[in-house]
Amino acid sequence: MIKISYDGPGIRRQSPSAKHRLFVAILAALAFKMLLPADAYACSVLRGYFVPTNYELIQLADAIVIAEVDEFLPNEEPGVRFRTVETIKGHPNEKFLGWGYDNEAVRSDPVDLSRAHPNAYRGPCVRQSFQKDRLYVMFLGFNEHLGEMIPMGFPFARVNEDVTDSDAFWVRVIRLYLDIQKSRESMAQIERLRELAQEIRGREQTAENSALLLDIETHLVTMSPRKPTQYLLDTYRALEMKSGPYPNVVGSWGHEEGSSKEEIAAMVRRESEDITEEEAGLFKRTILWSLSEGPRPEALSLFEDLLTRGDVNHLPIVMKYLVNHGQLERAKRLAMEKTHIVLSLEHGHVIQQFLRGLPLDEMSIDYRAALYWNLRERGFQYDFRVEAEEMDAISPSAYRENGKLAIAMATAYYEPVIRWALDELDGRNEPEGERLPVLIVLNSRLDMARERLFGLFCDGGRRREFMIQGLADMDQFSAEDWIIRIGQFEGLSEKEKELFVKMLASRIRRVEVARELGVRGTTAMYSRDYDYLLRFLRGEKLQPPEWQKDFVPVNCN
Repeated sequence: MIKISYDGPGIRRQSPSAKHRLFVAILAALAFKMLLPADAYACSVLRGYFVPTNYELIQLADAIVIAEVDEFLPNEEPGVRFRTVETIKGHPNEKFLGWGYDNEAVRSDPVDLSRAHPNAYRGPCVRQSFQKDRLYVMFLGFNEHLGEMIPMGFPFARVNEDVTDSDAFWVRVIRLYLDIQKSRESMAQIERLRELAQEIRGREQTAENSALLLDIETHLVTMSPRKPTQYLLDTYRALEMKSGPYPNVVGSWGHEEGSSKEEIAAMVRRESEDITEEEAGLFKRTILWSLSEGPRPEALSLFEDLLTRGDVNHLPIVMKYLVNHGQLERAKRLAMEKTHIVLSLEHGHVIQQFLRGLPLDEMSIDYRAALYWNLRERGFQYDFRVEAEEMDAISPSAYRENGKLAIAMATAYYEPVIRWALDELDGRNEPEGERLPVLIVLNSRLDMARERLFGLFCDGGRRREFMIQGLADMDQFSAEDWIIRIGQFEGLSEKEKELFVKMLASRIRRVEVARELGVRGTTAMYSRDYDYLLRFLRGEKLQPPEWQKDFVPVNCN
């Protein structure tokens, strides 16, 4: 069995229930001893994490209370026992435990709703410094593992802010949002918030009115997975316009300690005319990732349309959507079909996005091992690991089952797969059965394989056709030599010439896609030999360019 381990957040992402999501940070912390003061710990969040808006935080909480420290527990975990003073939402326990320690800390800003307590940005991601004789608004969720309410652990969110009493501004805002949530369905809540924002704009701009207005505006432009499906779809369609003005959208943000209230306001209140087409594209991807979290069956037609467009940027999002909507097998087939295309682009960002959407835990051991080997040899970043010595456990039968990935392993110098291909070609196979071994040898950079290529080409027949077709997906460096040599070979049949022209057209299109994605380097080069070879194959009498003198045509005599 090949062992898969994970080196960091972002790839192995699940779609747990809302309650489970509340406790990710705390459950992770329960595994460690509190050997140092709490703010000495650093936290990292999953890629794509959205800080809940204050409105969303209120929706997610099972209970909201005004609480005080009942007792510090310096020699026990998690460190603090709180006592409920007043209940704002739900049915909390009179006392509950939370992570923290006794430390004098500045009080929360009584008016600013845009940021969490400063302690949240100093390592632990959630405020952990408390004092007795103070009041705190605490957001709680029911932990199924512990069987009780505990403080929510959303990083950088306002889950435990100071207040002076039950009439504090923050408490009044929570009660206002709760009234809206209790009396309206999701889209009607959005409309009420829009109306309320417009009402506040007409009022005197006191500190509290200004803070509430910014808080509502922030919620409306944040396209998180917690937004109603229809709201996300409507915003996406507005962004699909071919030209502006585009609606403003905010993605995952709020992690940076240095962002001031003024900077957040400037981001939230950007004018539509200032948003570029490139930014609109980023906004659309933000919304698509949120829609992919599911369950959102109403968005299926949108993702089906994305799949037909053939843009590799959409592949991970579509796969994620399919996995989260009961179509795992379809997502796995899509991954098998498209992995080699994504890898051939040799673009780190595109590959990282592909891995983000890939149902890696559900893929076969052979697939994961081949993918790991290929990424490692190419030098790309990845967040999973397969023990290299376990690679030899892969059965040769897996090569034919995962042919495209077997080719990727050959490109990455994995010798066993190359020896298997050579043995297959030395044996007796049906002509179609030789396609994969030929492509493996073609893509290998080991001398023992390259020495066989001239013989395979000169064998003619299906082997030569397979070689010509296989050049379409090779990287630029490896393919260049063979494209020039074969293109000048005067013994090509009409069928072989036709295959060669199709292969060049495919490579030209791949270059265009790479350029559209902003790829730099050899993958994005439009080789100067292509135009010459196309004209040569059409029968034009051309003087070979000076640079082609180093490339001798294949000689099968």
